Amino acid sequence: MASTFSSYSGSDTHIRIDSSVTSIPDEAFIRNDKLVEVELPDSIRAIGNDAFAGCSSLKRIHLCEGLRTIGKRAFHSCTSLSQVDIPSTVTTIDSLAFIRCTSLETVYLRDGLQTIGSQAFDHCKTLIQMNIPSTVIAIDSSAFGSCTSLKTVHLRDGLQTIGGGAFYRCKTLSQVNIPSTVSTIDDSAFGRCTSLKEVQFYDGLCAIDIRAFCNCLSLMRINIPSNVIFMDGPGPFQHCPILRNVVIPPSSTLGDEEFLWLFPKFQDVDCTFDMLKSRFDNLPLHKLCYDHSHQLMESINRGTPADFLKSDCLGMTPLHVLACSGMHDLGLFRRIIEICPDSLIAKDKWGETPLGYVILSGAPKEVIHYFLNACKRYDITPDGFLDIIKRLVMFASRECLRGVIDAQRKCFPDLIVDWESVGEDTLHDLRSRTKTQP
Repeated sequence: MASTFSSYSGSDTHIRIDSSVTSIPDEAFIRNDKLVEVELPDSIRAIGNDAFAGCSSLKRIHLCEGLRTIGKRAFHSCTSLSQVDIPSTVTTIDSLAFIRCTSLETVYLRDGLQTIGSQAFDHCKTLIQMNIPSTVIAIDSSAFGSCTSLKTVHLRDGLQTIGGGAFYRCKTLSQVNIPSTVSTIDDSAFGRCTSLKEVQFYDGLCAIDIRAFCNCLSLMRINIPSNVIFMDGPGPFQHCPILRNVVIPPSSTLGDEEFLWLFPKFQDVDCTFDMLKSRFDNLPLHKLCYDHSHQLMESINRGTPADFLKSDCLGMTPLHVLACSGMHDLGLFRRIIEICPDSLIAKDKWGETPLGYVILSGAPKEVIHYFLNACKRYDITPDGFLDIIKRLVMFASRECLRGVIDAQRKCFPDLIVDWESVGEDTLHDLRSRTKTQP
């Protein structure tokens, strides 16, 4: 026989709820700062609004199959909670359910979940990875906003809507594939994702709202689906200073004016809409590099030095296309440079070398070291090195800057780089390792 559980005001640290209880009512344990662990029986069908809100010592909550509803703010500010496993019977995680769970590192979501509510995991600053089940059709506004440690998000076919600010200020997120079933990306959905380097869209996407990718300072590579429309207002790619590796299909419904509104900096390199639509015509190796094709190494091995010096409408060689993305396959880089060392010094229409893009894309240390060592081996001085670093300072982590500094000092110790001119605030913690060169 079901029983009613009202509220709890005791001082126990570990609680097991009786199996006769079918729901945890609103505010049942609100602001209980003694509670460490709660075991819920499989009879529980609902956890009410604010049920465990403010339980700052709560480390473990056992959620069982059969649970259907997690209410608003149910675990708001449970700042000690590090892991949660959402049962497959839960169809909706309500708004603000886990907001400000600042120790939450791991969340398991199961098939069966359909909606992740607005601000459900907002400000979960230690959350590292999210696997979104194929049953989820909507990620609501700010669902993962300010999850500043979120590095990886797997979105699957079945998802239809990415709400406004859904991943806003996820500043360690580096790459995202938008499933073909997504029809709309709302305002600021990925705004201020300052480490986001590449985005893959698919036909099926209908609309990208204003500021959707605004202030993605590291964004380099995107493709624009054929029939997508863009909302009136501030452009979705505002303040993306190094967004250059762009592909638009010949069937695109964009017009010249809309293209210039989206990508005004392409005027600076005399790249027109028609030129970009035919960017890879007669350049199959460029296309394979852009697509990160599985046959890429085989095609590279068949290439000649002349193939690796051909440039597209943006002045990019195949090595540029690879480097100007989140793709950091050292084996591919090495093979191209072995076949054509001159590709190291080729410049695109922005005057950027592949080394510049490797650094700006935050490539691993071994890749940066390889490029600099290759320059040294072929007696090539890295061109515009300081200019690259000055741009990097706008958005790179200090760890990334340290890696670049270490690589420069090991490979080109005599290279004149006035590190103090790069930026006092960013480099203040590097002073012990970095001396001003004459």
